[in-house]
Amino acid sequence: MGRFVSRHPWIILLITLAVFAAIGPSARHLSFNDDYRVYFSPENPDLLAWDNLLDTYTRADGVTVVVSGRNGEKVFSPEMLKALIDLTERLWNVPYVVRVDSITNFQHIISSEDEITVVDLVTRAQLDDPVLLAEREAVARSEPQIDGLMLSPDGTVSAIYLQMMIPKVDNAIADATEKLRDIVSKIEMAHPSVEVRLGGLVMLNSAFDEYARQDMATLFPGMVGVIVLITILLLRSLSLSSALILTMFIGIGITMGIAGLIGIAFSPHSSIAPQVVMTIAIATGIHIALGLRRSYAKHGDKERAVIETLRRNLVPVAITSLTTCIGFASMLFSDVPPFQDLGIMCGVGMLVAFVSMVTLMPALFVLFPSKPSCYEQSRQTTWPTRLAGFIETNRLKVLAAVALMFVPIVMGLAELEINDHPVRLFAKSTDFRQAADYIDEHLAGTTTIQFSLDAGGNDRISDPDYLSRIERFKDYLLDDAMVHHVSVVTDTLKRINQAMHGGDRAYYRLPDSKVEAGQYLLFYEMNLPFGLDLNNQINVSKSSVRLIATVKSSSSREITGFLDRTRVWLEQNDPNFKARGVSVLVMFALMHEHLAINMLATAVGATLSIVLVLMIVFRNWKIGLLSAIPNLMPIAAVFGLWSLSGNTLDFAASLIFSMTLGVVVDDTVHFLSKFLDAMRHGAESATEAVREAIHEVAPAILYSTLILCGGFLVFGLSKFHMNVTLGLLSALTFAVAAILDLLLLPVLLSLAFPSLPGAARGKGASGSTAAVQRGNTAEVYRTRTSLRDTKGGLR
Repeated sequence: MGRFVSRHPWIILLITLAVFAAIGPSARHLSFNDDYRVYFSPENPDLLAWDNLLDTYTRADGVTVVVSGRNGEKVFSPEMLKALIDLTERLWNVPYVVRVDSITNFQHIISSEDEITVVDLVTRAQLDDPVLLAEREAVARSEPQIDGLMLSPDGTVSAIYLQMMIPKVDNAIADATEKLRDIVSKIEMAHPSVEVRLGGLVMLNSAFDEYARQDMATLFPGMVGVIVLITILLLRSLSLSSALILTMFIGIGITMGIAGLIGIAFSPHSSIAPQVVMTIAIATGIHIALGLRRSYAKHGDKERAVIETLRRNLVPVAITSLTTCIGFASMLFSDVPPFQDLGIMCGVGMLVAFVSMVTLMPALFVLFPSKPSCYEQSRQTTWPTRLAGFIETNRLKVLAAVALMFVPIVMGLAELEINDHPVRLFAKSTDFRQAADYIDEHLAGTTTIQFSLDAGGNDRISDPDYLSRIERFKDYLLDDAMVHHVSVVTDTLKRINQAMHGGDRAYYRLPDSKVEAGQYLLFYEMNLPFGLDLNNQINVSKSSVRLIATVKSSSSREITGFLDRTRVWLEQNDPNFKARGVSVLVMFALMHEHLAINMLATAVGATLSIVLVLMIVFRNWKIGLLSAIPNLMPIAAVFGLWSLSGNTLDFAASLIFSMTLGVVVDDTVHFLSKFLDAMRHGAESATEAVREAIHEVAPAILYSTLILCGGFLVFGLSKFHMNVTLGLLSALTFAVAAILDLLLLPVLLSLAFPSLPGAARGKGASGSTAAVQRGNTAEVYRTRTSLRDTKGGLR
């Protein structure tokens, strides 16, 4: 293979370019999916329950428009109310809006003798009447649907709620949010003392799309710059660096083309695939690049350098590519489609990178002009010699140090908790996160948990017994520390009942009979303006009612705990309701719980698969088992440190195992491959074989780790907090893995093989006979090692 590549580089280049030209353009079919539903399979029971609730009532997604004064002005001041009226009217012009609810258009019921009327709570004509405004503020404070939800306790913040029916067409959300922001900008210009913030589900979808695109525009170029710089500095060869980087770009193009062909759509998680593929491809190719540089500096002949490099590195690179693919393939068992897409793209990218790095890069190395350099060879072998000597004389100290370091880490691992905070998927610097935090601080919150309460038949929601059961459930929810507001139609019925009795506060209660309740609801609906009907609270057949509990932004553990408490209460106190709490954030909380459990199962499967592969490839069960120690310890160490620092296993951290396991194995495989190669070709002891392996692979391990850490740390610039966490923990995992591969693994091999394994001495031959048959390679090995130790390199 090396002979063909070195003698026919143009054929390799033309074949690669033909494949790139045929597949690469399909990358244009890649698209962004900004719908939160992309994180759930169509069969997901929580998604089905949520869609069923939306189909039962008004099927719409919400936007929360928060209005406040820049100098702490009160909402019921004329200027603030004028801005609210203007904003409420203009928001009806946003595409796909079907309902706008604010303080100003809240349907206030006024009774006068035998007549009652339904009017807007505040109109333009009332802005100059301070007495009337004070009266309406008192009404707002007495209304459960306003106080705390639309009006903050200190009276300085108000919220307008939009309901939007966004169609499944491209750019629908982008068009709606663009118009929304345009209206907000004009309102702030017309009312300089007013500040407007945007939150809610539609803005969540918009944030996913916008920040993912921003990351693609900033992270990819940033990562390219970092990797190119590190590669050039490490290789110190422009031609070899150019060959490696060009091969990387062609591999990414082919990978993205394949992704476009199979119809993958980018999401905030899967959109990082190009960066991950790029970093891992470079880390894989660095072993080939260093082999080419070392052989070319030694022999001064490119064909011989290619042949020798592929002979020594083809099998280890193939094994590492396979184990990395196994790590990414474990993502296919996830319940989250974007994680599956990420696993597919990274796995395919790894295979493409392997093929291109062992064919195209050597071909480009032959084609690009360069000169051999003996200086490079002597410089790189100095510190590996010292490292090998240190390990040989301090084996027990190294073991003791690692053991002592891992005691507290294991304790932290035992305390690791599964928890997440969905709103905190975004960095604090983002507008969406700031708006969500502001709403949590001043109003009831952004998180809603909704229940559909079945009445047991059509037209039965007016039954007093049914209505009293709703009130009892509402009271239970309000007693829960997590719940800050509950919205349900019984509050409207109590307002109507009070109005029908001359506004007497004693009648602010549910009607006494089914007939009264039915007539009140009919009267109220007939007097409502367009767009403000009760379909968002009562289904068409009047057989169920929607109850919405609003809570502060809560962690996944808090949400699942609330769901469990509520389920138990309903089972014990009102089993006929058979209601389950649903919402988008509930879906994310439950998904994270399933994801963490799924991660543990896939981790075990992936680990066993990789260990089995190494046992088969190396034909040594002891080697396979030993490989698991330096591969699992880095991930365990990072999780333990993460727990000790007060963090929990969140949405991003649960990806770390699948993302890093296969990559971490790479350095171990290269070390074991060179160790066994030395054992089978002249080394008389494991100590000598370890020394030879360190000389061969230590520079490559160091260089690949620097590239991986540098590349993944670029994720720290992401707008998504989950990507920042992913980059930080991955880089830390790679660094710990490199340390263990260079310190712990040599000690384990030396202790595990006190004498030369039988397999290493040839098939059935004695050690001395095998050595004679190989031309006394043991003596050659000892001479070579001695020369390297004394002169720093073989001349």
